[in-house]
Amino acid sequence: MKKIFNFYKREIIIVYCLFILGLAIITIKKHEEYDNKIENFAMMSNNMKNSKCKDNCLLKYNEDPDKLKVCKSYCRCKKKCYTKFGNKKCKEQCKDKKMALYRDDETKMRKMEIKDKIKLMNRKRRKDEKIKLLKMEEQQQEEAETKSYRTQNYINRIMNDYMGETDREHIVNVSTGTKKMVKDFKKIFTKYKI
Repeated sequence: MKKIFNFYKREIIIVYCLFILGLAIITIKKHEEYDNKIENFAMMSNNMKNSKCKDNCLLKYNEDPDKLKVCKSYCRCKKKCYTKFGNKKCKEQCKDKKMALYRDDETKMRKMEIKDKIKLMNRKRRKDEKIKLLKMEEQQQEEAETKSYRTQNYINRIMNDYMGETDREHIVNVSTGTKKMVKDFKKIFTKYKI
């Protein structure tokens, strides 16, 4: 009996050690993921972005104090307008500061012009697509109306061909109005569309 207990004791200790080892591995992986998330959060932080923007200004425009001031004011404007969902005027002011900063650099000005052209083309394309969608929806509505008109004509034709005058008067008098009568007939004849 003691040998059996010692045998199980060894197995239990081995399983326990494997369990602790597995928990340690999982914990280390979770900590690495958490550290990566914290680094990404720090990179996404607005204050970090603003300080990096100012650092870039110092690196690029250290010799020219006027451009350095403009660059720092652009960073402040960018932080103010883009973090709090600023209005269009604020964003336009930031764009003007950016243009003043890049005025001397021809390649950056070309890039900005190309970006503006691409934005305009995309807007025009989206507008054209929206117009096409609206036209298609309007066409579908017209087709649905013609189908409903056909079913109404079908009901009227059946009434005129297969019912006598007294039967038609009786049906009209039974329902409180012709609209309700047409709805009733639509319910009946929806299975037999043309």
